[in-house]
Amino acid sequence: MTSITLKKWPAYDRTSLQDLYANTDQSKCINELPVPLPYDNTTRYLAAMETGRNNGRVFHCYAIYLHDSIIGKIELTSYDPENAEMDLVIRKEHTGKGYGSQAFDCLVSLARQENICRRIYAYVNVENDAMIAMLENRGFVKGRPFHADVNAEYNGVTFIRRKLGQEYIKDISTHLN
Repeated sequence: MTSITLKKWPAYDRTSLQDLYANTDQSKCINELPVPLPYDNTTRYLAAMETGRNNGRVFHCYAIYLHDSIIGKIELTSYDPENAEMDLVIRKEHTGKGYGSQAFDCLVSLARQENICRRIYAYVNVENDAMIAMLENRGFVKGRPFHADVNAEYNGVTFIRRKLGQEYIKDISTHLN
C-alpha cells in the first residue's frame, strides 16, 4: 500500500477545501456541509487552520497527501489537556484503501509527541459502517449513543434532520492499537 503523509493545510487554501468536500460522500456524516461551502464559515475555518485556534480551543488540522495530491483532512480539536475530538474526511475515490487508518496513526503519533491529549473522541453516524470499522480496528471503544439535529439542504430549502450517532473513545496515553 502506498503511504500517505500529513502536512499542515496549505495557508488559506479555499480551493482545495472546496474540492475536497465536493468530492466527498457526506451522506453518512453527522454534519453534511453544503457545496459550495459557505464563504463566511469557510473563512473562519481556514483562519482556525492557520492559527491553530478554533473558538478558543487548540486546533490541529492536517491535509492528507497521497503523492502530491490532497486526498483528505484529519483534525483534532482539544477541549482540555485530556480530551480532543477527531474529524476525518477522505475523498470518495480514496475511501476503503486504508488511508484513514494511516492518517489516524500519524495523528496519534503527533498527538503523543506534542502532548495534545490523552483521549481522542470521534462522533460517528451509526450508518457509517466504514468509519465505525476503522475506529474499532484502531482500538476505539463505544461510548454513548446520541441524536444530532443538523441542518440539511434539499433543492435550496434548509430543514432540520435528526441523525443517530455513536461516540467512540480511544485512550492514546499508553498504546497505539
